[in-house]
Amino acid sequence: MKPRIVEYDAKSPRPDRAVGDAPGIGRVAKVTDVESSSKASGRRRRVEGQSQGEQVDRLIRSLTLTAISVAVVMLLIFIVVWVKRSLTPDEQADDAVRVDRHRVVDAAPRPAVLDEREALELMRRGLAVRFVARVGEYFKLGATSRADDVVAFLEGMESKDGLVSGLDYQPPILVDSQTVGCVEVLTCSGERTTKRLALLVHDAEHGWRIDFDAFARLAEPSWQSLLDASASEGIVRVHVAGVSIEESAATECWTLESPDVEVALHGYCQPGSPQSRAMHAVMDQDAPSRQRVTLVVRPLKERGRGDFGIQRVISSDWVMGRQSFDEQFRGSLDP
Repeated sequence: MKPRIVEYDAKSPRPDRAVGDAPGIGRVAKVTDVESSSKASGRRRRVEGQSQGEQVDRLIRSLTLTAISVAVVMLLIFIVVWVKRSLTPDEQADDAVRVDRHRVVDAAPRPAVLDEREALELMRRGLAVRFVARVGEYFKLGATSRADDVVAFLEGMESKDGLVSGLDYQPPILVDSQTVGCVEVLTCSGERTTKRLALLVHDAEHGWRIDFDAFARLAEPSWQSLLDASASEGIVRVHVAGVSIEESAATECWTLESPDVEVALHGYCQPGSPQSRAMHAVMDQDAPSRQRVTLVVRPLKERGRGDFGIQRVISSDWVMGRQSFDEQFRGSLDP
């Protein structure tokens, strides 16, 4: 009996796939290339290992440089200490003196400077003072002058000199190594015009101020007392105009002038004395023929009114210096 052959239709019920369509095999996970992955992992491990090594190298180099720097500093300190200890006491003292000298030079005050604008403004404010309490701001007082003397003088200037018509700034001068400012006060009374010199001095506490005794051309005691010889001695501010020699008495006769006195004035001293040398030093200055000077004088009754013996030359101008001007001309043989 022959076997029965059964044929089945193998055709799928799904439609035929068109050209270009992807086969519908469902969701497939990405297959990792095991060999490539292992190579990349090895490279990452090598890179990470190399980065850590470089960090260690940098740390070692940094520590080495720090140690070298500290060693150099310690060596320098050791050398300085060794040199200091090797100096003798005299050398150490000399070194200290040099340091102190530098400190003195650095700490020394610089010379005071007064420009024209400041000088003229100081004069305007000073001339306007009429209250005793404001005098100290603008005027330096002498040993015997007082604040009310300043106010009285300023109030009387108009009747004595006339109205102030202007201020004329002059270049500063040196008096006993001190810078002194100069301003001429111009006054007018009718047809008469006069000039009064203001000398401006400086000190660290008050700054620039007008020297009142110089501005007022103060005489102590008054000129009247000295001319009448009722005072035995006094301080005067005068101009020196020249000198002559009295051969018979071997005496120098100096011609003195003062705007506040109408009498002819003469001052006498011995040739070669400190007073004589100081007077000649004043006249030798490169300046106009008339020089300002402050003197201690004694009336000479036997000679006449207006004749004085020069006792001291206390300043080469109308402001006072640190010491009497004629001190520098005193020698071992002088009395």
